[in-house]
Amino acid sequence: MGCPRELDVVSPFVKLEVVPSTSNPGKIHLLCSYNNKYLEVARHRSDTNVLYVSATADRSVEDLNLSTSTLFTTKMNLPKGGVAFYHDASRAHVEIDPTNGVAIVSSPTMMQVFDFSPWESYPEKVGPKNEEIRRLGDALARFTESSDGGESISPAVLIRELRQVIAEQDRQLEELYDQIGGGGGGRKPVVKPAVAAGSAN
Repeated sequence: MGCPRELDVVSPFVKLEVVPSTSNPGKIHLLCSYNNKYLEVARHRSDTNVLYVSATADRSVEDLNLSTSTLFTTKMNLPKGGVAFYHDASRAHVEIDPTNGVAIVSSPTMMQVFDFSPWESYPEKVGPKNEEIRRLGDALARFTESSDGGESISPAVLIRELRQVIAEQDRQLEELYDQIGGGGGGRKPVVKPAVAAGSAN
């Protein structure tokens, strides 16, 4: 969480891994995919009044009594959807500072909602279907057999079948992007970043 230097959903800057706490059920650690470090709360040298969230902890810290604790509580099922984070040791919610776009903890009552893309569901929806693979294999076999004097299929028919399969997969991708709030309408799909600043509640 920090300056939005990358808005591409596949960028490691915007991907976080949720690591469950080993001693505090219901609490989590957040591991940054970019540098493999845990998110922690720290004061910046030049501004001791602001607590910044940064991916700088080499290991998880389970002790809630330590200011260096990397434990967060998630608040889900919020009215606007998404997830809010509460840093237990600081007793404050995580939010994006509107001045410089970095993540801070400041308010025990006001919370900001973050959107997360459901990565696990993507492969199921956009992966090639077994039936399509079988059909393409059959078409290729018919085309190959034609060179031996067997059943014949013209290259034009094979190309038409391939184009139909590709068009169907494109249609399914467009539907998926529309479901997650991206592109559609023939435009290049725009996918939301994994962490996007929402409006404060």
